[in-house]
Amino acid sequence: MKNHTGRFLVVLALVLGLLPLPASAIVILVPSTTTLSPGQSFDIDVLSDNPAGAGDLISFGFDIDPYGQASGLSLDSIQIGSLFDTDVSSVADVGGVISLGTTPGSTDGQTVTLATLSFTATGSGVQQLLVSGFLSDGPDYGLYFDDYFFDQDVIAQTTITIVPVPAALLLFGSGVLGLAAIARRRVTA
Repeated sequence: MKNHTGRFLVVLALVLGLLPLPASAIVILVPSTTTLSPGQSFDIDVLSDNPAGAGDLISFGFDIDPYGQASGLSLDSIQIGSLFDTDVSSVADVGGVISLGTTPGSTDGQTVTLATLSFTATGSGVQQLLVSGFLSDGPDYGLYFDDYFFDQDVIAQTTITIVPVPAALLLFGSGVLGLAAIARRRVTA
């Protein structure tokens, strides 16, 4: 008998190469603004663009700025998306599961708001904000779907630029106010 194992493996590789791979969810961060001044507040929506065929997104979890790269941002509040129960365990960890008391509708193939994160700019310069949740970190991290084949890690990043008000502008403004005060004194005298 001839050895057909080599031919079989080549044919199998070709057939498997032609099969489409399942799509995966894409987590994106959508900031309300990307350039701001110190002291200014802003929001970032954390969205999941879910693949068709994955079934409903049933839970998620991620950490905010796990490596401390966004030291110029202060997290003010977390609002979990309306499809999920609020289950915020700390200001750095975000997670939720679909509320059993509501019928969320299908998230299959839909874009879903996981959370809205509210920040205040406290520093200056370019801030890299990362959210991440790896399935290997435990059951509270990642994206979980009805079809477990689609479960995956969460990782998304955005850049925020904090531009300080130049000192010269503040000095000019205080000078103009001083001149206005002197002019007002002369008019009243």
